[in-house]
Amino acid sequence: MTNKETYAATYSQAFIDSYPQLPAEQSKMLIEKALKVALDNIDNVLIEGAAFKLTSKRLGIKHTKKAIKEYLSA
Repeated sequence: MTNKETYAATYSQAFIDSYPQLPAEQSKMLIEKALKVALDNIDNVLIEGAAFKLTSKRLGIKHTKKAIKEYLSA
C-alpha cells in the first residue's frame, strides 16, 4: 500500500470518527472531495479540521502541510 493509499484510508476513517452525526452518503461525498484535493496538492486544503488532525495523529506525522506533503510523496 502506498503512502497516498494509507493516508486516504486513514483520513476516511478519521472523518467518520470525527463527524459521526453526518449521514453516510454525505460523509462519503465530503471525504471524496477532500481527498481529491489533498492528494493532488495538500497546499490547497485547510488542514485544521478535526479529520485532518486525527489523520496526522494516527499516522504519527507532524500536523503541518510540509510534513503531510513529505509523507504523501514518500
